[in-house]
Amino acid sequence: MNAKGIVSLLALLPAMTFAAGDGTDYRDLLMKAMNAKDGKASVEVTGRTAEMIRQQINRPNARVVAEVTTVANLKQEGCKRFNIRYYTPGTLLPMTDGSTRMLDMSVKLNMCQNGLPPGVDSEYELEERMVKDSGLKPDLGSPIQQPAAQQ
Repeated sequence: MNAKGIVSLLALLPAMTFAAGDGTDYRDLLMKAMNAKDGKASVEVTGRTAEMIRQQINRPNARVVAEVTTVANLKQEGCKRFNIRYYTPGTLLPMTDGSTRMLDMSVKLNMCQNGLPPGVDSEYELEERMVKDSGLKPDLGSPIQQPAAQQ
């Protein structure tokens, strides 16, 4: 796998992790890790995320696993920082130096007992923030026009 492919996958991971749709329930997976004595949980990834990874690495039958570990407790009560590690056991990928290794990439994120990020109290508020941060108008789905810079 080339460096461009890995960079593309890494750029997509945060969006893939909580993408709406079929497949792996990441919120459930993170809650299992949050409540586990050892702070860990894992699952075989299914749905869109697994398909996107398989397509990117050009391995349609690769097994994709997500392993969650608790990294830290956060200041906000009931909130933790997690590392989600994606890997492909049994599937080796060719590297540019001639060696091979399995896909192994991670993303970190924060989540609280309510299933939301710290400082967010409802699904509505989360959606509002995501729309605002994306620069899209919720009604039209088009970029918000920025005022022209004065010269």
